[in-house]
Amino acid sequence: MEQVKVGYGDTIILEKLHLNLVPGSRIGLLGKNGAGKTTLLKLISGLRFPTGGNLEVFGSSPSERELRFLQETFFIAEEPYIPQVKLELYVKLYAPFYPNFDLNQFFQLLNEFDIPKS
Repeated sequence: MEQVKVGYGDTIILEKLHLNLVPGSRIGLLGKNGAGKTTLLKLISGLRFPTGGNLEVFGSSPSERELRFLQETFFIAEEPYIPQVKLELYVKLYAPFYPNFDLNQFFQLLNEFDIPKS
């Protein structure tokens, strides 16, 4: 990111943002509500577009929505939409879209995050 700027209407959320993340590194985002953390993640994942500056992820611009970029990037919202279906049907419908889906890991994560199975 170089000189990235983004806002909502007349309100500037991020301005003159420079960020260079090294592959394999881990970062944390800390800040008050409204500081721009979610906006930054949406910019990186291509769900929002900067109004100024240059943004490149995996060698391409997220706004171009290239297939290679979309295969490598995802964003999980704070309150994701989860259809009201039984767990077995949910797995049956969505697992085929993910070639590396692991049912054991899925159930392990449900337990870890205390998500009910019914």
